[in-house]
Amino acid sequence: MIQMIPVVAGIISNGSPYPTDRRVLIQRRDTGEWEFPGGKIEPGEQPRGALQRELDEELGIRTMIFQPVHVLNNHDRTKGFNYVVIFYKCICADDPKKGTWLWVHKDEVQSYDLIHPNMLEALYRSEG
Repeated sequence: MIQMIPVVAGIISNGSPYPTDRRVLIQRRDTGEWEFPGGKIEPGEQPRGALQRELDEELGIRTMIFQPVHVLNNHDRTKGFNYVVIFYKCICADDPKKGTWLWVHKDEVQSYDLIHPNMLEALYRSEG
């Protein structure tokens, strides 16, 4: 039986009004892969609250969380999990206080070893 695990992730922009200066935040996992920061939604927790809690725990940041921009189903049949990831558009002008992270231009994200290639679709949808 496959277990569904609800997850949230933030596509966090630095909020620059100038496209050439606009960056998004990516976080490095212990496996060496990169992702948009976030984590599991705890029982009884609302998705936006879960995202803010995860960003505070993992990176020590507070963000403005806007609308969801994409949902990704990530089936891991080898472990029996189906991760359902809700991506939110966010803005944060501050650098994280902890964790391994980078601000990168959106066109550079694909050059990193991403945990899931469909993350790029969420990034492009966040621009609209």
